[in-house]
Amino acid sequence: MKVAKPVDNYIFIFGAGDEEMSRTVALVRQLPAATTFLRFATVDGIGVIPSNAYEADYTSEIALAVEFAVHRELRDGAVTTIVLVECGFNPDQVVLAGKNVVVLDHHREGDWGFDRPPREAIQASSLGQLLRFFALKKLLGFVKEARKLPATEVTGFRPGQVTAVDGRLLVTSFNGTYELPVELAYVAALDHNPGAVYQGKVPGLDGRTAVALRNGLRAKFKGITILELDKLMRRARAMMRGAPVVTIAGEPVVDLRGMKVPDSHEVSAQDGVAVMYSIMDRSGRKKEGVIGASEKVIDVWMSAAQVSGLSDLYGAPARGYAGGYHSLDVAHASHRLAAKFNVQG
Repeated sequence: MKVAKPVDNYIFIFGAGDEEMSRTVALVRQLPAATTFLRFATVDGIGVIPSNAYEADYTSEIALAVEFAVHRELRDGAVTTIVLVECGFNPDQVVLAGKNVVVLDHHREGDWGFDRPPREAIQASSLGQLLRFFALKKLLGFVKEARKLPATEVTGFRPGQVTAVDGRLLVTSFNGTYELPVELAYVAALDHNPGAVYQGKVPGLDGRTAVALRNGLRAKFKGITILELDKLMRRARAMMRGAPVVTIAGEPVVDLRGMKVPDSHEVSAQDGVAVMYSIMDRSGRKKEGVIGASEKVIDVWMSAAQVSGLSDLYGAPARGYAGGYHSLDVAHASHRLAAKFNVQG
């Protein structure tokens, strides 16, 4: 008698929340509940934010899920995979060496999607990587929005490809090609490289459609109408036109450091304008950065930032952004001026 292959276990742990993460969680919730564990990264019992997402606590909830899955693995041979989505644990608290861990991320050097170019923006994002993971693990059949294409419509893509073609999002698995809502492609690519999407540099995606989708999502999040959002963005554009302009690597960069310009990040991406900014983040540290810039501008800015004393530098030249932090003592001394440096995206 043929023995059925045991069903694998998946433990998904999610990082800081945003639109992309919301879509990711919604897709994972459609996997079989009996073998899929969903957990959310926290620090001191509070959901993580981008600045502490990789120093999450290895909570008892997560430990119990891992223990249960490993017990089942030993009992019947089911493989357990721990999937970290834009998060990680404090190395002093847990060592995942020896466990089957998959990282879906594009924020840090070494991540599969970190510095991938605009043409790969869809599958380079964490959401795109999740769809790729589903394809390679033959899990797309559990996604109700996924429609398996008939053999006559199957493309020549290899398993694991996630791409937009003719207004459709196509994901290829070992057992066929599936079509999913193209909105997922826009959400994924906009998270990875919004400027490239708006400027029509991502194959299969339309810049004007992306602007309309993004503005609709932002208006909904803010609880205002599209017209009200448009007014806010026009105000941001006017403030940016009146701001100082510096030259980096021979290119103009609008200097908004020390200015409060809500929506400047979005205007920078939609209009293709390079911007320097400063904020006081939620951890109390003053951060400076540059967005919407060319690769050579990012390279020069990062070199200068290192010399000027910024720490914890990060950046992805191919994606047009970089940033760094002042020391904590500088941040604390400036805490009363937090509102002045509050640039909202």
